[in-house]
Amino acid sequence: MTRFIKALGLTFPDTGVAAGGKWEFKDSKAEIPDTFNVLLDYPQGLTVQLISSMANDTPVDHLLRGHKATITFSKTGFVIEPQALFKNDVKRVEYTKTGAEDISLHHRKLQSAIRQGTPLNCDVLTGYYGVVASEMGVQSFRQKKYMKWDKVRERIVRA
Repeated sequence: MTRFIKALGLTFPDTGVAAGGKWEFKDSKAEIPDTFNVLLDYPQGLTVQLISSMANDTPVDHLLRGHKATITFSKTGFVIEPQALFKNDVKRVEYTKTGAEDISLHHRKLQSAIRQGTPLNCDVLTGYYGVVASEMGVQSFRQKKYMKWDKVRERIVRA
């Protein structure tokens, strides 16, 4: 989520709401819901929707729906597909990564940051934005309330 936040220049969400529950695995001792959905409204005029279900093995598409185009991400890259109304203004783009990405690179960068103080891929402020967005969804779900970001106190509060 932090890469998405940074790419769009997002900061803190204005408001957020979450829903879901333990609908399928009711006897599980896990505290987390098997179905969880979050909507976050940002001051830049967009809504981020996060959806998950542990009760279904079909992957959820990772995409950005804009007014002029939709970006669909895959394990190998992404495709920018113009909306019909903007097909003359927006060019279709398809990008495929060359070579396989190695998750161990992420771990090596983290260890290097801890041991040698090298910079992380995600700066602290961008990480803060992502944590607040995630926590807003968690608090909304647990309290069954619509939440908002209090800019003055830098806290998530009931809307």
